[in-house]
Amino acid sequence: MRAGTSAERLILGGARATAFGFAIRFGARIAFLYAAARLFGLALFGAYSLAVAAVELAVTIGGLGFKRILFKRLEEEGAIARASTSSSTRRCWSPWSA
Repeated sequence: MRAGTSAERLILGGARATAFGFAIRFGARIAFLYAAARLFGLALFGAYSLAVAAVELAVTIGGLGFKRILFKRLEEEGAIARASTSSSTRRCWSPWSA
């Protein structure tokens, strides 16, 4: 039961860090958008907003494809490594072995 509480603490700590990072990024983005709106004017800010939206969409789509491919490759490499190496071979090649 004690291991569950430490895992829960770890997960909650990660969630807090993620939320804090999101809040910081959101605040910085709002401040930057305000400054850009004041500097560019109405027409240029509209074009800037459309360009930012297109880039954000492309980054999101690209990130999803990358994660899918990355996890597939990691799964394949893990299966190959488990099938082709024995524990003694892994121990010899480990940089932490004594």
